Amino acid sequence: NVSRDLIQQAFLWTKDEEKARDFARWVPAFSLATMCHLRDPRAHDLKAEMIAAAGPPETADGKGIGLTEAEINEICARPAGMNAPHYVLHRMRGKLEGLGFDLSDSRRMLMEYNITRLINDLGSCENIFATPIPLGYTK
Repeated sequence: NVSRDLIQQAFLWTKDEEKARDFARWVPAFSLATMCHLRDPRAHDLKAEMIAAAGPPETADGKGIGLTEAEINEICARPAGMNAPHYVLHRMRGKLEGLGFDLSDSRRMLMEYNITRLINDLGSCENIFATPIPLGYTK
């Protein structure tokens, strides 16, 4: 599981637990953004889904909180032409900078590769979603 690998790598390979936790909060946001991206937008409101995933505000505290409301708004107000899952992965790549790895560090390269795998998986899902169902299967 690439998502699990990314979270474990962040916590194992960086000395700053807060930065690793900040990176890890974005990983499940990718899965949620992908779900909303591939489903009917009338049935799945990205902002509402992300707020619900973070848990009720009165219980979301400490080390287990999800994305902040400002970060959720940032995803929803992403640049035109960039879908939500790509934006989340873009932000995760930016968070790699804060984990303290040099560009030539093999640990960073492995994490970059795992993010690339998520991009490829998203592309595969989009291709399947865009493929019409043959008429023979619909009867």
